[in-house]
Amino acid sequence: MNEINKDLKKSKINFEIINKIRSGITANTYLAKYKKDKSIIKVFKKQKYKLITNQFQTNFIKEQLVNKKLFPEVTYLNRKDGILIYKYFEENNIKLSRSKIIELLGISLTKLHSIKPNKNTKTFKHQISAYNKILKSNKNIKLIEKTNYLFKKIESYKNEENVFSHNDLNATNILFSGKDLRFIDFEYSSMNSRFCDISRIAESFNLKDEEINVLLSSYGIKTNSTVFEIIKDWSLMNLYLDLIWAYVMNKIQKGSIKDNYISRLELKLDNKGNK
Repeated sequence: MNEINKDLKKSKINFEIINKIRSGITANTYLAKYKKDKSIIKVFKKQKYKLITNQFQTNFIKEQLVNKKLFPEVTYLNRKDGILIYKYFEENNIKLSRSKIIELLGISLTKLHSIKPNKNTKTFKHQISAYNKILKSNKNIKLIEKTNYLFKKIESYKNEENVFSHNDLNATNILFSGKDLRFIDFEYSSMNSRFCDISRIAESFNLKDEEINVLLSSYGIKTNSTVFEIIKDWSLMNLYLDLIWAYVMNKIQKGSIKDNYISRLELKLDNKGNK
């Protein structure tokens, strides 16, 4: 725990660490007591490479996320030192039906995508460009080329405006408490297509077509063949991105992403005939 004590001493914060939740490549996460509240402390690591991360931490965006009850209450933020503290969101055992959970996700996504960005909020395209620069000499350059090609196809869809997108909405980043939920781990958020988050949820919760209809209906989107084609393309895009992200993380910290995780992603792409 010495590293967090050193980091937080700079900011003169009084806290009590309960345990370390996760040691990540870009941040360490702790369960702690802060101002008598059970809290989560995230200490972000300084990066050698220029990744586009933590755009949600600007006051303008952060306050909207908290006020709309999409993110837990933030009790301390020091962007200079890379420290974020927010109140622990207690999940409970109140069971909702699967259809109600899907409806809740659709409604919450609508709120998320109504967040107003800063004028200088970067886009998903900027993030891809940053990854490309890091991996420009990587042996997997063909993967990057295929990702860029697919993204151009996605961009060609008509009437597709960018919204403030989480970009990593897997099930572990969604906390439920009865009819309430919070999204966490917004590190990779940016301006992006709404269908990035929609397809992530569809994939993560293994939604069937009729359940995707429920998600889209609660979000406010009328379904048709084009919508399902966009979701399919974004599902593939997210798979490409997960693999590229794994390569990038391993370049930042060699061996940080396990080979079996990368192999599973490569196998998925092989099964889709896209690697």
